[in-house]
Amino acid sequence: RSENINKQSQNNPEGSFYKINGIASSTSKDWHGTEMSLPALKEMKEQFDKGVPYLPTHSDNEWNDVIGKTEGAEIYRDNTLENQNDEEEGYSLRVNVLLYKEEEIAEKLYKRVKRGEKVGMSIGGWFKEIDVIENEDGDIERVIVNDLQLDHLATTRNPSNPDSYIS
Repeated sequence: RSENINKQSQNNPEGSFYKINGIASSTSKDWHGTEMSLPALKEMKEQFDKGVPYLPTHSDNEWNDVIGKTEGAEIYRDNTLENQNDEEEGYSLRVNVLLYKEEEIAEKLYKRVKRGEKVGMSIGGWFKEIDVIENEDGDIERVIVNDLQLDHLATTRNPSNPDSYIS
C-alpha cells in the first residue's frame, strides 16, 4: 500500500498539496476504553513516516475517498488529557498530512482548518497486541494497545481520542 502512495506523490508535484497536521493519537484513554502505549505510538510513527492514506471520514468506500497521505510524524512528551494527574508520563503523536489539491473535499477541509474550526483525526486499523489489566475482582481496569497495523487516518468531528485534533 505504501508503494502506491509513493507513486501517487510522484503524480502530485510539490505545491499541489495542502499541508495540515494534528494529533493522530496519544496515551490518553479513548471513548472505547483503550489506551495507546509508547511502543504503539512508535509503531504508528513508523507507518505514518512511510505514508498512510488520509480519508475525509471512516467509510465503506475508502479507496474512492482518499484525499491525501501522511508525511511523517513525531512523538513528544505531552500533558495529555488523561495523563495530566497520573504518575505515568503522557505522550502525543503529531502527524503531518498532505491533502491533494485536486480533491474538492480536501480544499474544503483545508479551509475549515484555516478558519480555526475544530476538526479531529481518527486512526483506522487493527490491534495486533494488547494488555488487559484487571483488578482483584476480575473487572477490566485498563486495555493498553502495544502494537497495531494502520489502514488509514480519517477526519472526524468527534475523535475517540480526546487529544486528537488538527491544529
